[in-house]
Amino acid sequence: MNQRILRRKIFQLSAIAIGCSFVPKVVVANRKLCGEKNMNSTNPNPNLSEVAPTNPVQAIGDLRSIASNNLNNRVEFRSLAKKPHLYGLGMPQGLNAEILVLDGKAYLGQFSSFSYQVKELENFDISFMVYAYVPGWTKLEIPEAVQTFAELEQYIPKAAVDRGIETSRPFPFRLIGEVSALDWFVVNGMGNGVPNYQGSFFRARYLGGLDDRQIDGLGFYSNSHRGVLTHPKSNMHIHFKTTDNKLFVGHINNSLILKPGSYLLLPKEIRKITKDENPHYTFLV
Repeated sequence: MNQRILRRKIFQLSAIAIGCSFVPKVVVANRKLCGEKNMNSTNPNPNLSEVAPTNPVQAIGDLRSIASNNLNNRVEFRSLAKKPHLYGLGMPQGLNAEILVLDGKAYLGQFSSFSYQVKELENFDISFMVYAYVPGWTKLEIPEAVQTFAELEQYIPKAAVDRGIETSRPFPFRLIGEVSALDWFVVNGMGNGVPNYQGSFFRARYLGGLDDRQIDGLGFYSNSHRGVLTHPKSNMHIHFKTTDNKLFVGHINNSLILKPGSYLLLPKEIRKITKDENPHYTFLV
């Protein structure tokens, strides 16, 4: 059995194991958003600056507030896009789409029942977004030995240090190339809508996979914000769009296999935004 078939069978079995019904390429599931533990029993949602500095990367909300059903953010996208070179990822109000922003252009990938569509919108309300203003990028060919999500997670901070990027704070990166396989999910609403600080807030998701596709991915790396800006078990949070055939936008579900000849893009600089310039900021200056 080749690696791709085995990988798909493991993926299907994982979906069945959590009690969701599997359909080819797409799974409808209710999954936990954050980890099992309360990150702070006395203050479930401390400001990001109480967790670790993030500036010049910025955030509207964080994943803990979504887990606790504290969805009070109503920031208009166009208020952020007024400044040039905006890059970001997140979820809109209603948690019914994956947001990807590349150089100020916003793509929202979402399902309605089993019908998938990508919307390119100039304005919408944001519930959660990690973002930065990046005027330019340095393009690096990824070594052939680096193919999997876990290998990328090891390679990216080392490459960043080599380029003088401070890795004690979050930083953005891009992935451009072809994947032989990739697992994705797309959020589909607020699930049962029950707030619970122990991580029992469930939301609906569609899960699936893509094979042999060209992608343009945007991610944020942080070794201090697991379950806050990134997945509870990863230092990375990546959204992507396909650049060949039908357009698809989604969240990389911590699993991919890169083909040789893919590229990592690291920021040449990240423009710092002051509190006066952006009243939505939640970073520590």
